[in-house]
Amino acid sequence: MFIIPLAVQWWAVWYPGAEPGGGGYIAQRMLSAKDEKNAIWATLLFNFMHYAVRPWPWILIALASIVVYPNIESLQQAFPNTIVGNMLAIQQ
Repeated sequence: MFIIPLAVQWWAVWYPGAEPGGGGYIAQRMLSAKDEKNAIWATLLFNFMHYAVRPWPWILIALASIVVYPNIESLQQAFPNTIVGNMLAIQQ
């Protein structure tokens, strides 16, 4: 169990734009703009779209799955050949 968070830690560190200052990914976007004003607006638009708009499909799917499968029994009825009790997310 302890190895799982360590195994995916590189993902949080490697992701372009996650390091302070945005790293080369954001700098390349800013340097390719027409002027400083456009660079600032493009960076603000990117940050808004990336952090505020991009997660919404995931959130809507998660909420829809809660509506469709409100409890573990309904999930077991929908997928009878899976062992739902051994899933990490629902163990108590």
